[in-house]
Amino acid sequence: DPITLLKDRMLNNNLSNVDELKEIDVEVRKEIEEA
Repeated sequence: DPITLLKDRMLNNNLSNVDELKEIDVEVRKEIEEA
């Protein structure tokens, strides 16, 4: 899954943290439900 690979790369390279990624995921799911 490309999204999982991107998340792993971001975490491994300290470009993001788990909390930030969870927050993004929640926002994306909310936007999808509204569509």
